[in-house]
Amino acid sequence: MLKNLKRVMKEKGFTRRDLERATGISYQQLNRYVHCEVNPRPDKIELIAHALNVDVIELIADRYTPTQKIPIISWVSAGRVKEVENDISLLEETTSFISADDLDGDNIFALRVDGDSMNRCALPGSIVIVDPNKQYLIDRKLYIFSNADGALFKMYRASPPRLEPYSYNAEHEAIYPNEENNYNVVGQVVRIVYNTA
Repeated sequence: MLKNLKRVMKEKGFTRRDLERATGISYQQLNRYVHCEVNPRPDKIELIAHALNVDVIELIADRYTPTQKIPIISWVSAGRVKEVENDISLLEETTSFISADDLDGDNIFALRVDGDSMNRCALPGSIVIVDPNKQYLIDRKLYIFSNADGALFKMYRASPPRLEPYSYNAEHEAIYPNEENNYNVVGQVVRIVYNTA
């Protein structure tokens, strides 16, 4: 059943006539869906979700938790340091997003992983979601670090302090920050999305 159809239509500013024009589903049938009188076929649910520009789950879930749209702002190296393509302070210029539920925090953003130094937890091409408000370093947590050369994705290890790869590739080595090789914490990786196809 489309338990949330009426609410979503109202939020999106759609009337039943608007949805009829957008989907080709008759007004009478849409009325039955709105009042949960019949169960639509899966293809009809997908058609309605597409017309309303929402995920199917938003229409059928018992308890809907709003999905946060997180901007994918650039690539991050899981290998050698590389320059970030976009300034992470320019989130409003982003045109690519990923959806995620149950994340708290302002200015959360996402980066696509490039390289294999973290492939035990994030394959190349996967997406890491970063909370820039979480900058306190905790042993064995994943972070995005930056310096004058760019940004990189590593695991923080406390004793001795180092930025460590988490890889099946034994060629990758830990980075030991010092005065000449200092890194700033951009934020903690709070989620990894593996399949982004």
